[in-house]
Amino acid sequence: MDAGDGVHVYRTIRSPAGTLMCEEKLTYAEAALVAAAIPVPPPTVKFGTALAAPLLESTGPVTVIDPSMDLVKAIAALKPGGVLRLRGGDYGKGLTSQAQVPVLGSALAPVTIESYPGEQANIAQYVKVTGDYVRLRRLAGGKNSYPTDTRYWQGPAPGGNTGIWVSGHHNAMEFCDFSLATMSGIFNDGDFTQILCCRVSVNGSTPDDHGVYAYGSDVLIAGCLITFNQTFGVQLAVGARDRVVGNTIVVPIPHRDAAHPGSPIVTFKGVSGALVAYNVLLGGEVAVKTYDTGNTVKGNIWNGAGAFSYGSWVDGGGNRHVDPMLDASYRPLPGSPCIGTADPAFLLPFLPDGSPRLLANVGAW
Repeated sequence: MDAGDGVHVYRTIRSPAGTLMCEEKLTYAEAALVAAAIPVPPPTVKFGTALAAPLLESTGPVTVIDPSMDLVKAIAALKPGGVLRLRGGDYGKGLTSQAQVPVLGSALAPVTIESYPGEQANIAQYVKVTGDYVRLRRLAGGKNSYPTDTRYWQGPAPGGNTGIWVSGHHNAMEFCDFSLATMSGIFNDGDFTQILCCRVSVNGSTPDDHGVYAYGSDVLIAGCLITFNQTFGVQLAVGARDRVVGNTIVVPIPHRDAAHPGSPIVTFKGVSGALVAYNVLLGGEVAVKTYDTGNTVKGNIWNGAGAFSYGSWVDGGGNRHVDPMLDASYRPLPGSPCIGTADPAFLLPFLPDGSPRLLANVGAW
C-alpha cells in the first residue's frame, strides 16, 4: 500500500516474477479489509525462557510416494507450503549418497515431509536438511550406508555415523525416531531448530559420541526420549547460545573406555545461555557436565551415584538427586517424584505418543 490523497490509498499488483501489472485505488475502509486478509507470521511463544516460534501447518499441495519411487526427486520437487507423505517401508536402503533436503520454506509456508497417516516410513539413506522452515514428522531412521564422515577430531568411525544432519534455520523434527548411527543420531548446526517428542536411541560407538549433538543458536530439544547413546545423551557445543533441553528423559551409556564414563548432558567450547530444565537424567558420571559458564540447570531429577554436576553451572533451583520411580517405558509410577512437580511454562502440551499432556510432570511423560 502507498500513501494516497487522504481519502484513498493505492495498491500495486505485480506478477509472481515482479512485473508491474496494475494499480488499484482503494478507500481506507477497503484497504483495511485487504490488510486484514494478509497472513502474518505466528506470534513468538515462550517455552520457559526459550523463544520458540512453532511452525505453521503446511497447506500447499500434497504429494504421496511409496518406497518404489525416488525420494530425492520427490523432495527436490517440493515448493514452499508443500507436503510430501511417504507410504510405509524403507527408502534409500543401501544407498551411499545423501538425501538432500534443500527446499526453502518460509514462516507462512513451511514444508512438511512426513509418514503417511497410520504407516511408518523409514529413511534408510543419510538425510541432510540444508533448507529452511522444513518440518520432518513421524519419520524413522536407522544406520545408513553413507561413507565415513571424519568431522570429529578423534578420527573416523564406521560408515553410517549420522542419522540426520540438520542445517539451515527454523527446521523442526516432530515425533521422529533416529537410532543405530555410529556417532550421532541427530547432528544439528542450524539455528532455531526444534527437536520435539523424538526418540533417539542406541547411537554412538567411539568416545565422545552422543544421541543429539547440537550447536547453532536458539535450539529447543523438548519432550524427547534420548536413551542408551554412547557416551553422552545430548552434547551442546561450539560457542552458540540460548539452547534448551526440557522435559526430556536422557539415559547415556558409558563408553567401554573407562576414561569416558559419560553423562546425560554436556556442554563445551563456549556454550552460553543454555538451560537444562525439568528433565529426568538417568545414570552417567554426573547428571550435567560443562566446560563453560553462564548455563543453568533447573528442576531436574537424577538418580546417579556421583555429584549432580561438574563445572560452573548456574543453579536455577529444584534439582533433586532421587529415584524418579519410572517403569520400563520411562513413565512415572504412582508416587513418583516426577508427578506434578514441573513448572507448566517449561512443558510441551503433548506427550511423545502425541496424546495431550494432562499433568505437569518432570520428564517426557
